[in-house]
Amino acid sequence: MSGTTTVRDGTTLIVTARADYQPLFLSSIGAGPIEVTATSSVRILRVENGTER
Repeated sequence: MSGTTTVRDGTTLIVTARADYQPLFLSSIGAGPIEVTATSSVRILRVENGTER
């Protein structure tokens, strides 16, 4: 498994993860590993008394 992180505009964190998956059933008919990728992002905020700062 490998991954990257990126900060965009100082307020958004982006995380990407990659892994190789060997399917059990499909490997019996010769299918090789499959690359799986997932990406997620979150906006980082500073809030004081319910107001974004």
